[in-house]
Amino acid sequence: MTVWSENGLAADALSTAMFAMGPSEGFHWAETRDVAALFLVVSADGALERHATRAFSSCCLLRR
Repeated sequence: MTVWSENGLAADALSTAMFAMGPSEGFHWAETRDVAALFLVVSADGALERHATRAFSSCCLLRR
């Protein structure tokens, strides 16, 4: 769970809240509020999945 913000305190608070929500609910919450967030989730088969909100992909130039 990573959140990008110009305000470090805001990023810390948001990442903690979304971590507590879990990857599915946290991602939906961030996406609907235009929060720049990246979730790294271990799938059932052990693979690492990357889920970035549109805001994170835009601000952080995330490429697949």
